[in-house]
Amino acid sequence: MPENPKPKGSLTGAGVALVVIGLLILVPSGLCTGLMGIFGIGAAVTTGNWNNFWNDFANDFMIPLFFVVIGGGLLWSGLSLRKPK
Repeated sequence: MPENPKPKGSLTGAGVALVVIGLLILVPSGLCTGLMGIFGIGAAVTTGNWNNFWNDFANDFMIPLFFVVIGGGLLWSGLSLRKPK
């Protein structure tokens, strides 16, 4: 078994740019969505006001989730631009 397995390929300049931009969008929006989810569910559990939770669901999850999908798509497309060795 080889000690150092060969990588699939190297990233192009455009691939590196897409990966960096994708991570810059994905990481903060993912953390924001997760924290809003934790605090939103915590507030709904402690107050028992699930009606307010479902009314705010679109603002708390769906809008930041849009940016998570965009960042993940940019990351995926940047990684798919690897050229074979």
